[in-house]
Parts: sequence; C-alpha cells; structure tokens
Amino acid sequence: MEAFLRNIIRKPVSVAMVTLAAVTFGLLSVQRLPVELLPDINYPTLTVQTELPDASPQEVEQLVTNSIEEVVGVSQGLLRYTSTSRAGVSEVVLEFSWDTDMQRASLDVREKLDLVNLPDDARAPLVFRFDPSLDPMTRLALTGPRSIPDLRKLAELKIKRR
Repeated sequence: MEAFLRNIIRKPVSVAMVTLAAVTFGLLSVQRLPVELLPDINYPTLTVQTELPDASPQEVEQLVTNSIEEVVGVSQGLLRYTSTSRAGVSEVVLEFSWDTDMQRASLDVREKLDLVNLPDDARAPLVFRFDPSLDPMTRLALTGPRSIPDLRKLAELKIKRR
C-alpha cells in the first residue's frame, strides 16, 4: 500500500489525468441518462378474483379459493401466492420472479383457470395485473369545523377543479 501511495505522489500528472477522465465520462453519462418522473414499472404480480354471490367466507374458501390455489400454485416462475376469502369474493394474489415474462404467465394462469371446477353460480375468474400508474399521485384529506357533506362539496367544487 505504501508503494502505491508513493507512486501516486511521484506522478501527479497521471493521477490528475485519470481523475479528469473519470469526471468527464461521469458528466457525459449523466447528461445522456434518461430521467422520467413516473418510469414504467411492471410488478410481477397477478390477482385472480372470483365472485360467488351470497356465500360466506368459509364457503368461498372451500369451493373457490382452494380450487384456484391448487391449479395456479404450480405456475412457472411463481415465488409465492396469498389468498383472501371474503363474503362473496375470493382473491388470490400470485407473485412471480422479476425475470418472468408476465404476458406468458398471464396466459398460463388463464389456461389453468379454465380447468377449475367452480360452483355453477360462481362468476368466471378475472385476472388483473397491478398497474402503478393508476394509483393517485396525491391524496388529500380535509378536516375542519364544517360537516362532512359541506367538506365534500368544498372538495368537489373548489379544490378538485384546481
């Protein structure tokens, strides 16, 4: 290490040239680097939502959620899945690895869902992809001495327009 430091001290012009070259390449790279306020990000997740009207959460889990989990749980590139069964609705969220082709994964999941035996009164499963560009940029909450209907009118008529 000492020999290296001695060589640097003896050759200041070389060190200055290497430093200048690194700074120059850095500045050129930064100028050509694209900057986006909202870059296109596609999360590798799919949500399978199935409705079973007038069914309790236990019925939804037994008749719908478990059947869907068995079929789509073996999809290629799948890291994990989570499910939620509510009254009348089953949601299964599939999380894939980042290098998974989501177009192909979506088609694969749709094909596998065609093989599921669901109750006759269940609606066809819907497959959704999460799109972060649909999320709001800003959320605003209003509080104050006015009533809730008055605050709502204020928000819709004055603040939302601006």
